[in-house]
Amino acid sequence: MKSGWKVYKKSSVFRPGLGLALLYATVLSMGPIMSAYCFYRGMSEALLGSLRAVGAIFGILSTVAFPHLRERLGLVKTGLMSIWGMIATIALCLVSAEYSYPEDGNCSAFKADGAEEELVSCKARY
Repeated sequence: MKSGWKVYKKSSVFRPGLGLALLYATVLSMGPIMSAYCFYRGMSEALLGSLRAVGAIFGILSTVAFPHLRERLGLVKTGLMSIWGMIATIALCLVSAEYSYPEDGNCSAFKADGAEEELVSCKARY
């Protein structure tokens, strides 16, 4: 086990991988702080749970797909494809944040009103 870590530390992907792991551990994960913020913004528990489930499904699918993609495309191309996929999804998040007013209050997709849920949308800037 120790020899594997030594080889990994000497590889060219160690520093970028460590940086990505630290970034994920701080702002990209759906940890308690992010969940508390989502609840503060008015997101329902059902929507937050659903989004976390979708994230878990994508994590499992990518774990299964990685060995097959590595065999077909090679390690470098598979890694680049993964990184660009992550950049594309983060860009979508940035675009959605640009077109919403966080100071307007509730920007969740669903607002719980007793037993019923009604659709609530953020105001667009245009």
